[in-house]
Amino acid sequence: MSYEVFRRKVNALIRKAGGGINVRFSTDPEKGKHYANCSDGTTIIGNESCVRVSVRWGSGHQSIAAI
Repeated sequence: MSYEVFRRKVNALIRKAGGGINVRFSTDPEKGKHYANCSDGTTIIGNESCVRVSVRWGSGHQSIAAI
């Protein structure tokens, strides 16, 4: 998914969760990855070629989700 679509979808998830979480977005065009670093310690990683994202939190926990 594109960087703009990634940002839009992550922001929609934050709103659905009740808000109150700040998100810092970045992208690495060479690797084709997008990053959303949340103020609660969660990191969401998206990819240009896939609609699924990797969600990382806590002390090494990780999950894959379709957004």
